[in-house]
Amino acid sequence: MPLSPLLSSLRYSIKTTGIRNTIQISRAYVGNALFPQPSDETVRRYRLGQVLSDHFENTVAYGPFKGLVLSDTSWWGAADRGSMLLGFYEKEVLNSLEVFAKDRDTFIDIGAADGYYAIGVVASGLFSESFCFELSEEGQAAIEKNAKRNSVADRVHIFGEANEGFMSGITEKFAVNLGNTVFLLDIEGAEFHVVNEAFLQEVSRAALIIEIHDWEAPSQSGVDELVNLAQKYFEVSWLTMGARDLSGFMELQDWPDDDRWILCSESRKKLMRWLVLTPREKG
Repeated sequence: MPLSPLLSSLRYSIKTTGIRNTIQISRAYVGNALFPQPSDETVRRYRLGQVLSDHFENTVAYGPFKGLVLSDTSWWGAADRGSMLLGFYEKEVLNSLEVFAKDRDTFIDIGAADGYYAIGVVASGLFSESFCFELSEEGQAAIEKNAKRNSVADRVHIFGEANEGFMSGITEKFAVNLGNTVFLLDIEGAEFHVVNEAFLQEVSRAALIIEIHDWEAPSQSGVDELVNLAQKYFEVSWLTMGARDLSGFMELQDWPDDDRWILCSESRKKLMRWLVLTPREKG
């Protein structure tokens, strides 16, 4: 990676995830050569993911996104590649998207990173088109490149920051029917600002999955306030990261236990939750 994009990615990572997490991500790329910590879990997951990536030729082998070709190098989440290839990365979200896709065909990804979801849902046939909002120019470039690689570039639309009024641009220009739409928001704590009352009113016919970073909430009651606000317009439920069953993967049967199970980690700082919003039934 050229130096300038690398520095830009580092600045973005520090801004969105903090210095500590940025160091962990950096270790995943450069390994022990510069960070000699043989017990570093992130480095270990990254290297195991590379083994699987070589075996599967960068192509998802299991799960709803089976057949999706991943980038040769990940701009974001490189250490998660193993679980992506095996189809259980954020499995709870994947399962929910499968359910929503039964009667909705448009996907809007806010905080799209390198497009794993935005490209995956279209390449797999779950949704007919997707709209990606990604702050980083490196992320936007990665989405564009991999959408072309998966032959879905004409159905994956790429935008920058989801700033105020962003919805009107796509509903008007692309005639998006929000009653036929699913949102996924993963914006590292910015959900407490983006998901305000005006936004919820505007998208009240859509379904939303919001990754909650409660440690980034503006106050201790931030999550409760967000839930109470959402309940004015939606039915509210929660997803929580659950169990993973690795017994069915023939490729892992000769792996040591420690190597198999570390693939299940997503290096979260605590048990992750997703807020799921579905439109209220019209009475």
